[in-house]
Formats: sequence, structure tokens, C-alpha cells
Amino acid sequence: MDYRTLIKKIRLENSFSQQEFADLIHVSRQSVSKWENNKIMSNLDYMNEICNQFNIPVKDFFNSKSKNQL
Repeated sequence: MDYRTLIKKIRLENSFSQQEFADLIHVSRQSVSKWENNKIMSNLDYMNEICNQFNIPVKDFFNSKSKNQL
């Protein structure tokens, strides 16, 4: 699972629309859509904001493969 899939998973598990998720981390809905559709995240500060909001270690974004996938 890459960070794009992880972002969508976090959003859906918390029952947020893309707009609600975007508002929470102070970005546009279009940014969230781009991230979820395999466009590059242009600012790592957003990744940090997501981690802070959802109490997720930053390392999860860089090591999001399950042990079964390794």
C-alpha cells in the first residue's frame, strides 16, 4: 500500500468526504483527489498534518507495505 492508498483508507475509515478531509488538513478537495488518484504530494507538511490529525506515525507513509508483501 502506498501513501496515496493510505490517505484514502484513513479518510474512508473516518467517514470523511474528500471535502471534509481537505478542510481538516487545510488543503483543497482537488488536492485530496489528486493524492488519491496517484498524483504526487507536493508538500510533505501535508503528510505531517495528516499524521498529527489521525495520530499516525510518519514512518507509516514510508513503510506502508504489510509484512506479507515484503
